[in-house]
Parts: sequence; structure tokens; C-alpha cells
Amino acid sequence: IDPDGNIGIGTASPASKLHIDAASGTADLFAVGDVAIPTSGAEYGVAMIKTASTEFALNITSYSLTGKGVRIYNNGADAARTSFEVLQGAGSRFIVDGIGNVGIGTASPGTKLEVAGNLTIHNSSNAPYIDFVESGATSDSKARITMDQVDTNNGQLIFSTEGSGTLTERMRITSAGNVLITSGGGTFDT
Repeated sequence: IDPDGNIGIGTASPASKLHIDAASGTADLFAVGDVAIPTSGAEYGVAMIKTASTEFALNITSYSLTGKGVRIYNNGADAARTSFEVLQGAGSRFIVDGIGNVGIGTASPGTKLEVAGNLTIHNSSNAPYIDFVESGATSDSKARITMDQVDTNNGQLIFSTEGSGTLTERMRITSAGNVLITSGGGTFDT
């Protein structure tokens, strides 16, 4: 304990009210286990961090190029057992339920990804696209929707399918509203 009241464990020069220092990557920095915790109350748990600061309540930083960020494990295996949730004000903003469904703007996602609200997809260097791939299938089972910009057709949509590892354009909706369809993947005259 230094003259300012800072407590150091593993360090003689604590830089905060509680400073724990140990050799990196050799063991947990600290562990809490077998704790008798309350069985009611939405905010009770093994650890609680509350702050009135305008900065982050919790900041986890890894400076290792091969390091990992945050891992949350919950032994539950049903949708009611929340793995991770972000609340803002009185509502759930982001949630991962116990079966792996992700909800943005909803507390009870019914599919692998459910977004309640508008969704923006962009790519700063290439035309943004969405790939649809059958789980466990070969590479010949992909379809792609691309928002492309060709000549004067800003914002046109292109639907492509994949066969033998090559994406082939099948349909195009131009910015003027024209729908162009081909079975052979030929070049469209826009």
C-alpha cells in the first residue's frame, strides 16, 4: 500500500487504487470462485462494476498481435439463457441468446440474426455484397446479391449464382428500374 492508498499486488508501484501485476499469459491474473451470491435481483452476480464516469465502465485491451478479446461462456443451452446482452436505458440493444441467435434492437431474436430497424451494408473499397452459402455444402452452392456501380447505373442490384467456383450473373435491376435476366450469364446491355 503506497502513501496515496493505492494497493499493489505483484508490484511495488501501484498505478491505481488496486493494481495487480503478473507475468503475462502464465495464469489468470485473478480468479473468483465458489462465491455465495444472491439468488434474486437483476444486477447481482459474481462481480459488479458501476460508475458515474463519462468514460467506459470497463475497458479490455490486448496489445498482443495474436491475442484475443473477450470470451463469455454460459453453460445454458436454450434461448432463455442469455449469453451476452447490451442494455441502453430501458431496452436491449444487442443480445446473444443461449442457442446462438443474435438480436439487434430486439431482446428475443427468432433467427440466427434478427435486426429490428434499418440495416446498412457498405464496403469502402469494393461493391458491398451478401453471400448465401449452404452449410456444409461444396463451393458450388453460393448465391450473391451485390450492390454495384457500373457506368451511370449507380446503385444497381446484381444477383449471381456460383457453379464450378465461378460466380455468374443471372439477374440485374438497374437504377432506372429495368429488370434484366439471363440463363447463360451473358453481358447485359444497360
